[in-house]
Amino acid sequence: MAYAKGMLSGLAAIFSVLILPGLIHALWNVSQEKATGIGVIRGGLGEALYSPLFWVEVLCLFAFFLATGRLSSKILRILLFWAPALIITTFGLAFVALLTFLFLRFKA
Repeated sequence: MAYAKGMLSGLAAIFSVLILPGLIHALWNVSQEKATGIGVIRGGLGEALYSPLFWVEVLCLFAFFLATGRLSSKILRILLFWAPALIITTFGLAFVALLTFLFLRFKA
């Protein structure tokens, strides 16, 4: 179970930093440039993976999720680890699936 919590913590940390600030930054870049389409968003999110700030934020959130996953209080563990980690990971995987579908469907 410890490995599953660690993997879930890592995925939730990556998706939360990638989707929330990364998507906002990518959409802001779309409004500033003349390029359009899903490729701009995909490129902006891909660019975030090479940023050191991205990985620092991921590491901080990973430590938070890992620490809250080991709390002794069941209510706090559910509210601070299980609910956010599962929701963020589900939305993150759905977003990746959507981007993959759109990229494959509308490939130019």
